[in-house]
Amino acid sequence: MKSLKPRIWSGSCAAILAAVFRVCSRLGWNEQIGNHHSLMLRAATICSSSIPRGMLFQEVTASNLITCDLDGKVLRGKGELRKVAFHIHARIHLQNPAAKCVLHVHPQYLTALSLLEDSRN
Repeated sequence: MKSLKPRIWSGSCAAILAAVFRVCSRLGWNEQIGNHHSLMLRAATICSSSIPRGMLFQEVTASNLITCDLDGKVLRGKGELRKVAFHIHARIHLQNPAAKCVLHVHPQYLTALSLLEDSRN
């Protein structure tokens, strides 16, 4: 992957992304474990949504987030960087520079609806 000099994000960006997690929780977009969000800063740093395993979306704060570069190297934060989420989001950001914030969510009841043969009814 393209390697760029990392730029650590500001506290306000971290606070905004943490707030996005909490809003998603209020909307019921936090079912299962496959949810993740990312924020791209100046095409140099991807702010992964990795949060400590077991933490609920409504508990996320700016200090819980993990920041990494486009090679997946953790620049700030503690906990496990979820490799699958990182690779999906990094490629989306690289292929679509206008996509500054990417959310992968599981809205309430979506799994059940997606299993229907004809979901229009």
